Amino acid sequence: MTGSLDAKSVLRALVPYPAVFVPNQFGGYDVYFSNFPSAQTSGLNFNSAHDAAEEELTTQIYLAFKEGAELPPPSDPATLPEDDEEITGTRVLMIEPDRDWIMRRLGLVKKPERVAPDGQRYRP
Repeated sequence: MTGSLDAKSVLRALVPYPAVFVPNQFGGYDVYFSNFPSAQTSGLNFNSAHDAAEEELTTQIYLAFKEGAELPPPSDPATLPEDDEEITGTRVLMIEPDRDWIMRRLGLVKKPERVAPDGQRYRP
């Protein structure tokens, strides 16, 4: 990424990425991202897997920005290859990254000033 304005524009324009939720033998879900092959996570149930997927996607995008790497365009879920051995209950969902978290971590958002009880202004 060449400048903070470019990074902000790219982050604001981010669209969701597909995640594949696969039921596992423990009653939870394993989650994989076709656009980020090294990214995978899991959860003890669907809700925790969904939360973990959002966190993992957000981390992957943050690391790409931090390293100056180009983000892959999101795959169209309809064009993902089918697996003949797909486990029953497997789902593909679009996951939104936490843009605000990424922008804060990259220092692209000014922290608001706060007022201490003694009246002094400070930044957390």
